[in-house]
Amino acid sequence: MRPMPYKQFSMSALGQASMSVQSLALTAIIARGAGAAALGEYAIFVTFSLLLLGIQNALICTPAAVYRSLEQEKSALQRTFNTANYVLCASVFIFSVTLQAAFGGSLHQALSTSTFFITILVREYAKASHFANGQQAAPLISDLVFCVLSISSSAGLFMLDAAPVTALFWSQSLCAVIASAPLYMQNPPYRACPPRTFLRTYRPIAKEAAWSLTGVGVTEIHSRGYVYLVAACFGTESLGYTQAIRALFQPVGVLVAAWNRVARVKVADFIASGRTTDAGLLLENATKVALAGTIFYCIAILSLSQKLITLLLGESPPDAWPIALAWAVATTAVALRGMQAVGMQAYREFRMLTIFVAGAALTSLLGLYGAITSQSLALAILSSVPGDLGLSAAVWITLRARKRSRVKMASTA
Repeated sequence: MRPMPYKQFSMSALGQASMSVQSLALTAIIARGAGAAALGEYAIFVTFSLLLLGIQNALICTPAAVYRSLEQEKSALQRTFNTANYVLCASVFIFSVTLQAAFGGSLHQALSTSTFFITILVREYAKASHFANGQQAAPLISDLVFCVLSISSSAGLFMLDAAPVTALFWSQSLCAVIASAPLYMQNPPYRACPPRTFLRTYRPIAKEAAWSLTGVGVTEIHSRGYVYLVAACFGTESLGYTQAIRALFQPVGVLVAAWNRVARVKVADFIASGRTTDAGLLLENATKVALAGTIFYCIAILSLSQKLITLLLGESPPDAWPIALAWAVATTAVALRGMQAVGMQAYREFRMLTIFVAGAALTSLLGLYGAITSQSLALAILSSVPGDLGLSAAVWITLRARKRSRVKMASTA
């Protein structure tokens, strides 16, 4: 029997594809309606929301997927992760409002962006809970609803000439709340546990999650350090152009993320049941397909890049082609790294994965320094590529060693 969960992946991919359409449409709406500078401002807050999702994934979503094999403790673990998500959301809201107020931001903008962060975290956690239980239908419906509402409301805001960023975040928050309804109609992940029970249950999980959380920090430097550098050194308008071109390649990232949602649970189940050969086969086949598909997609986008960029932005910047080429190379490296990392997470090798990512982040910092000195946007984008390739090689070697050691243990047993 082939261990490839095609049905689950198809449903997850369709949901992620709708989110890619939503992201691309919002990029075009903001760029054409408010300009590249407004798009750059929006991108900074969205990048911060991705950091928050990374923290949530490290502390809650990944452990929820990996520990789901403990069927006898499933209900208690679900309540523990629910409680952890409540604590995270409350902490994020307080921190976000306080930080923006400390730096002189308006209360209205602080509340709008902080509410946006919370609603995204709530919806993503509910989706992760359904995925961890092998349920893809509700997340798919939620993604489709969010896609339609988000695009239509954003277009309406700019037609009414509303405030480009603050009003946009309020509307996106409302869309996320409405789109969360299908996720809470069946097996709603909202029951909490008493504080003492939460601390006792989550403590052993936190030891592994701490390494994963450290990995989020170094991953942020490695994968998205260019966002802060471009905004600081080149301006929000340049960041807007860069992120708009990146949106053309974003479908690859969301498809890899869709696969990872399914594969992380499936590989963990294989490992827990001793089927390490099936786990290795699943990862190997998926990586080959993802790499071939990514290369084909990037070539197709590059061949049409000038027309697509003009359609997206209303104009084509002079350095659009080098930036598009840089994103094609970076996207391929990220896809390879993303497929490989699932195996390390499923084996619960969070400490080793964090060490590998830290090494990759160091190379990214060197690349970002080169981008600053040479004033090159393309080099800023490419700064993560050497680290991604090195990380992929290190993970592949580690997984091969784990596979050989388990085979040897099985043969001598």
